[in-house]
Amino acid sequence: MTVKNFSILSLIGVFGIGLFMIFLNIFTAQLNQTVAKTAVDNSSSYSIESGSDSSISQESSSSSLDSSTTGSSQASSAISSAISSVAQAISSQPAIPTTIYKNGTYSASANYPYGNIAVTIVISNDSVTSLQNTITGDQGQSRNYSSQFRSGISGEVVGKKLNSIDLISVSGSSLTTEGFMSALNQIRNTAKN
Repeated sequence: MTVKNFSILSLIGVFGIGLFMIFLNIFTAQLNQTVAKTAVDNSSSYSIESGSDSSISQESSSSSLDSSTTGSSQASSAISSAISSVAQAISSQPAIPTTIYKNGTYSASANYPYGNIAVTIVISNDSVTSLQNTITGDQGQSRNYSSQFRSGISGEVVGKKLNSIDLISVSGSSLTTEGFMSALNQIRNTAKN
């Protein structure tokens, strides 16, 4: 299980506990109101039976209503507290990156059978927006392949998602492409979120 998945599961757990507390407090408030209403009903019937004690019944009735109101406000306060706790737990979770790679300019180089290739790319929102490459050490026939590679590589890379680039041969140049991919993989590892 990755840290990201664990954070999401923790967040769901905290949210579930918060919801449970809210429902428990609502149930308690409703129970308090029912008890208070029953007490008021009983007080009213008592005052009808004994007219001289109606002031006592009224106080008793008023006291029961205050208890009901207090229970409701306690429940309301508990609900607010639970919601606040859930919101705080959510906000304290680290932000989950929405991109695979960090934006920026990255460089790497790699050897291939006929020389070395240095690659510099600019990444923005996981896409390659700019590419520069320098090939050194190539000679003879490899120089032709390197030249062909240079003419075709930008079209294969610029504007593409970095994680989707998987080249075998560019413009007939497989060994230069192999060196390029090695440098690109180094960049992927460096730029990863």
